[in-house]
Amino acid sequence: MPPATKVPWSTNNTDNPFTLYAWQAEALTAWRAQDSRGVVEAVTGAGKTRVGLVAAWEELQNGGVVEVLVPSIELLNQWAQLVRDNFPNYKMGLLGSGEHDQLSEVDILIAVINSARNAKPYRGGRHALLIVDECHRYASEHTAECLDDVGFNSRLGLSATYERSDEGHLTVLDPFFEGTCFELDYARAIADEVTAHFNVALIGVRFNEEERDEYVEADERLQHPVPPGRPQLKRWPAQVVGVLPVMASTPIIEPRGSTADLGYS
Repeated sequence: MPPATKVPWSTNNTDNPFTLYAWQAEALTAWRAQDSRGVVEAVTGAGKTRVGLVAAWEELQNGGVVEVLVPSIELLNQWAQLVRDNFPNYKMGLLGSGEHDQLSEVDILIAVINSARNAKPYRGGRHALLIVDECHRYASEHTAECLDDVGFNSRLGLSATYERSDEGHLTVLDPFFEGTCFELDYARAIADEVTAHFNVALIGVRFNEEERDEYVEADERLQHPVPPGRPQLKRWPAQVVGVLPVMASTPIIEPRGSTADLGYS
């Protein structure tokens, strides 16, 4: 598979260190057209992180500050390394994993959500951009506390699976980010050669009686969750009600061909 073509990112600054795939340039253009607010939803591995890096670089070049909100220590470390590699002339801080920096003290802050919830909101006076990685995770009552709609003039959400089954993307995330500004699906990603081609196969798995009952019970819980505070009704065993699934189908992704040099996932 030939590598995808990258295009220069148009900017007035000649020190621009980035080149982008066409979709990344389009996503940034759409985001800027929406007053630098919105969610970029793109399939896994296509390069969402680079979109965030370019948005952060532009904010820093314009004299602003940037906070990157992540859901885990692993992503904290990944983003921190990317910032060190790409923004060596800017002061970086960390909030989480034992670090307690604040955005008012640095140019760019990488923060884990559990730590950011208890941090003092940014009110430093400089224009500020909030980048929320895996933003679909931030619609619960507690995580939404980190979505500061006062301190951050610009807001960029990054996600591969933005829609939530509880519709939190509609009730919490859309009002904050002002909706999705760009979407990259697998059809476009494969056509642009920015993700691996793959085949999907269904593999049958034969259950014994105990495994079958566990599968049916788990499936029932997922399809009909019991609201908090409501007692769990006793279920009849599967064999009594005549449920007898003997096969379960699981999608298996089989890559065919190498992935293009994506830079950042």
